[in-house]
Amino acid sequence: CLSTSSTTCVSCLKGYYFNPSNSICIACDIGCATCNNDATCLTCLAGYYIVISSNSAVTANGKCLKCDDSCLSCQTDAFTCDVCASAYKRNGFKC
Repeated sequence: CLSTSSTTCVSCLKGYYFNPSNSICIACDIGCATCNNDATCLTCLAGYYIVISSNSAVTANGKCLKCDDSCLSCQTDAFTCDVCASAYKRNGFKC
């Protein structure tokens, strides 16, 4: 808990979300830096990118997925690198 009121949480540390039904903080999904529940990431940790789609068939929507090993960071998909990992060099948006 980031802060408490008596013996219950009222806000959570980064990487956790507040569950009002039992007043506890629960860890975000793997790869999430911040989230508002266990299914929806708001921001991702370094080395992950967030899937944002209006297509309801996309099951990873709101999840943070790992960038390819060739990328130090990526934003739109696993292989479109912002920064290349060491020992890789940029070729367009790929490393």
